[in-house]
Amino acid sequence: ESLKQELEKFNCEVRIIDANTIMKYIQNNMLYTKTAKFIFLFIWHVNIIIPSDITYFIYNLEQIHRYTTFPALNIENNLINQLFKNSKEILDYSLTNISMYDKLNIKKPIYFPIPISNTLLNNTYFKNKHDILFFGSLTERRKKILFELQRQIPLNIIIL
Repeated sequence: ESLKQELEKFNCEVRIIDANTIMKYIQNNMLYTKTAKFIFLFIWHVNIIIPSDITYFIYNLEQIHRYTTFPALNIENNLINQLFKNSKEILDYSLTNISMYDKLNIKKPIYFPIPISNTLLNNTYFKNKHDILFFGSLTERRKKILFELQRQIPLNIIIL
């Protein structure tokens, strides 16, 4: 939603669609327009080669150092590597990740921090219910960070 709001600031028409629906559109040649551009937040669900006349971007939200086979993430290498290669650009939220792309022989991405919407930050639905919502792999390092946060500050932390 934050990314959508950020793109709309530049007068982009934005629709949020899951990867399965996009693949159906591509397979059935039912794209909105040939000028449509897609940003995949998680390319690893895509199981088809995207035709070359479709412009798409990959927004990597994974921590590269956690995967010895990045970008494949233990998924069929050729398809994922081809999707990365054929993307218009790769966007990445992490400067640490960006420094690693050259070593992996993947085109260097554009640094694109995750936008945070003021509207979402001020949403009363989130107020006073939870201080931190953690979503991701709960590694030992992350457990220590969350534990230390709770120890030093009385926070209501929810781990998904």
